[in-house]
Amino acid sequence: MAMNTNSIKRFTTTTLHLGLASLVGWAGSAIALSSPVAAQVDTRTFETFADWCIHKENLTPASRHTVTVLLETAGTADCEAANYDLTNRSALSIGAITDVTPIASLSNLTELSLFNGQITDVAPLARLTHLERLYLWENAITDVTPLAQLPQLTTLSLANNAITDIEPLAALPNLVWLNLDGNRLQDISPLRHLSDLTHLALENNQIDDIGPLAHFADLEALFLNDNALTDVTALAGLTTLKNLVLEGNQITDVSPLAGLVQLTSLNISHNQIQTVAPLGGLTRLGELALSGNDIADLTPLAGLTDLVELYLNENAIADITPLTGLTQLSWLALADNAIVEVSPLAQLTRLLGLDLSNNPLREAACPIAQSDHCQI
Repeated sequence: MAMNTNSIKRFTTTTLHLGLASLVGWAGSAIALSSPVAAQVDTRTFETFADWCIHKENLTPASRHTVTVLLETAGTADCEAANYDLTNRSALSIGAITDVTPIASLSNLTELSLFNGQITDVAPLARLTHLERLYLWENAITDVTPLAQLPQLTTLSLANNAITDIEPLAALPNLVWLNLDGNRLQDISPLRHLSDLTHLALENNQIDDIGPLAHFADLEALFLNDNALTDVTALAGLTTLKNLVLEGNQITDVSPLAGLVQLTSLNISHNQIQTVAPLGGLTRLGELALSGNDIADLTPLAGLTDLVELYLNENAIADITPLTGLTQLSWLALADNAIVEVSPLAQLTRLLGLDLSNNPLREAACPIAQSDHCQI
C-alpha cells in the first residue's frame, strides 16, 4: 500500500533523527576513545624530591599524600624550594603516612621519625645509609629485613608494630638504644649480637626466656614489663643496670637481682613475690615499686635510706614500722593492705604524698603534715 505524503514525511524525519543519533553516538564514542589518559610515571627513575613533587598528580594516592605532607613540612608548595629545604635537613619527623618511598630521596638524613601511620614496607629506607637514629613507632610493620642495610644506626625504635622476627637487627652492631615495645616477640636470641646496647625496651610482648640478655655488660636501662617471665636469673650479671622494669610478669623469686647494686629505679609490681629480702642491699634505689604482690614483711627495706618514692599498694602488709627510717621519702603508696596503725609514719617529715586508702585503719587521720596530699 502506498504511503501518503504525511507518512513519507514522518518516516523521513524519524530516519533522519535516528541517523543523527547514531552518528552522534559514534562520534561520542570516538571522542571518548581518543581522550587523553593521565600518563603513568615510573617512579624508579626519580632521584630527588623535586621529581616526586613535579609528578605529584600522577602518583598513587599514598605517595601523593606523603609528598603533600613533606611540602607542608617544608612550608612551601614550590617543588624546587621544598627540595632544597628537605635535602639539606639532617632530621625529619612526620606522622600518619603509609608510603615512605618519596622520603628515600632525602639522602642527608641522619635522624628520621615516622610515627602513628600505617607503614608496612620499609624497604625504601634502606637507601638512607647515613641514618643514625630511626623512629618508626605505631605503624604496621612486620618485616624489618631492609633495616639490616643501615649499619650506622645507633638508635632504633620499632615500638607498637606487629613484628615477630628480629633476626635482621643482628646486623646492626652499633645500636646502643633499641625499643621493641608492643610487638609480638617471643624469641629475642638475635639480640645477643648487640653487645653495645645501653637501653633496651621489650615491654608488652610474649617473651618468656631472657637468657640472650645475660651478657649485656653495658646495659643501663631494661624494660621487660607485661611479658610472660617467671625466671630472671639471666639478669644476675647485669651489674651496670640503673633502671629495671619487670612489672606485670609471673616472677616469684627476685634473688637474681640482689647483686644489681647500681640500680636507682626498680619496678617489680604485679608479680607473685612474697619476700623482698634479696632487695635489702640495693641501697642506691631512689624509686621502688612493689605493688600488686603478696608481700607482708617490709623489714628488708629498712636500709634503703635513699628511697624517695615507694609503692606498696595491694599487698598483705600490716606492720609499717620498718619504714620509719626512710626519711627521704616524698611519696609513699600503701593502699589496699591490712594496716591498722599509721602513727609510725609521722617520722617521715618529707612526705608530700601518702596513700592509705582501703586499709582497716584504727584512726582515719593523716599522720603527715601535708594532710591535703593524704588519701585515707
